[in-house]
Amino acid sequence: MDDSFLHTTLPVLGNRVHRLGMACNFGIDEDGIDAALDDRGLGLVFWTPKQKGEAALKRAMKRNREGVVLLSGPTTAHWKGNLTRYVEKLLKRFDIESLDVLMAFWVGVTSSLSDARLREM
Repeated sequence: MDDSFLHTTLPVLGNRVHRLGMACNFGIDEDGIDAALDDRGLGLVFWTPKQKGEAALKRAMKRNREGVVLLSGPTTAHWKGNLTRYVEKLLKRFDIESLDVLMAFWVGVTSSLSDARLREM
């Protein structure tokens, strides 16, 4: 069976990932994260600060940083400096040098996402 459709290369990052991503919430534990990243070959991970399984994700990124694309973003308002503080805390938490994808939540007509926040991103 040809399973080449299961993976793709992200154009900007250049990382080859499984087309199926994973969110580390709603009850997935460290064993589940280990199985997804190691046994199933997933590598696209969405993370928010209150999720479980941090140790498993950290181990996976230590083993193969290029194989894990980390997406995250603050769920709070986009006040000045908030995005920078969020990313710096995340980098320290996972002992990584960069966040692959920063997501801006709650973007709409009344959001505080401005040109200045976009430059901060």
